[in-house]
Amino acid sequence: ALFAKYRRTGDIAIRNILITHNLRLVCNVVKKYKASYKSDSDFIKDIFQAGNVGLMRAVDYFDVEKGYKFSTYAYCCIEREIIKLIDNSDVIRIAPDKKRKIYNLNKAIEELCQILGREPTKEELVNFLEISIEELEDMYKLMMLSRTRKKEKIGTPGENIKCELGGII
Repeated sequence: ALFAKYRRTGDIAIRNILITHNLRLVCNVVKKYKASYKSDSDFIKDIFQAGNVGLMRAVDYFDVEKGYKFSTYAYCCIEREIIKLIDNSDVIRIAPDKKRKIYNLNKAIEELCQILGREPTKEELVNFLEISIEELEDMYKLMMLSRTRKKEKIGTPGENIKCELGGII
């Protein structure tokens, strides 16, 4: 009913109500990306902001008459904005399947940390993910590259990631 009223009147107060009542949806979508970027709290804030922009766009363009649930439509809009932000933040374009591998590696590390009560070893990660040690090394290199932002340089002191990028990407 609120969406129909907002579409008819364009009342900003109704728009604000719709946005504030659906902010938890943004939090649920952001949770999916939080593990990958937990060391960079500023970037997590940026992800939340992108999610909020997606929610605002969803409220503005949602059409009740098409028969979809708002949460389904908003989820797609929120995720689209977050993915756009993440894609634009990479120094080097990393393919989506590689980003998924990085995400899975971060999830595995987090899960093993909870189970073991410490950081997992490479052997434990290899067994947990059922991959080879070479694949794990490549995933670590990709993870280091993906954390490198435009304002940072590849190969910062303390990180030995100077390698052949073509082989990794």
